[in-house]
Amino acid sequence: MRVIWSNKAEKVYQKYIDQTLENFSEKLAMEFIDDVDSLIKKIQSDKELCPQSKIKNLRKCVVNANISLVYKAAYQKIEIVTLVFNRSTHEY
Repeated sequence: MRVIWSNKAEKVYQKYIDQTLENFSEKLAMEFIDDVDSLIKKIQSDKELCPQSKIKNLRKCVVNANISLVYKAAYQKIEIVTLVFNRSTHEY
């Protein structure tokens, strides 16, 4: 199953990695990257793995204590819509 990242998702993903590298460690940033990769592989196997978001047709998975991944599953693709900070106010 093909995975597509929205521009917004790519920007938030990179921002989180940059902030982690700047404020914490390379090890923690690599763990985040591995966690996201692992989660995406699981979603590819079961596109309904995560609970539905507040927004219809979207699903939201917790990546770690700080961030969640929002995606939309279609027939042969998964679109990563965005990543959201769990402690922030967001529409998802």
